[in-house]
Amino acid sequence: LCDRKEFDLQVLSRQVIFQRGDANIDGFIDIGDAISIIFFLFLSENDKLLCKKSADVDDNGAIELTDVIDVLSYLYLNGDHPSTPFPACGTDDTSDPLDCKEFNFCNCPA
Repeated sequence: LCDRKEFDLQVLSRQVIFQRGDANIDGFIDIGDAISIIFFLFLSENDKLLCKKSADVDDNGAIELTDVIDVLSYLYLNGDHPSTPFPACGTDDTSDPLDCKEFNFCNCPA
């Protein structure tokens, strides 16, 4: 259940609540997220990633091929999980140039 007061404070601070690794914002970490990052990197589909922070799987401040590798490694090779916020939704406390215009899947922080 969502703590409405905490959620309202998050909204007021203008930090979008998201889940790292869910690049296509469908509520799951799956191969579709890796494909969305590939399309962003190699097919110039910049407008398709509404929350670039979620595609920065390792939270290094950039969307790179390593983020694709990290998603696939997590899914199929028992690799490390994405950086926080993961597995629950949350905010990103690190400072980087990536934005998150919207992430409709997370209604309340975990």
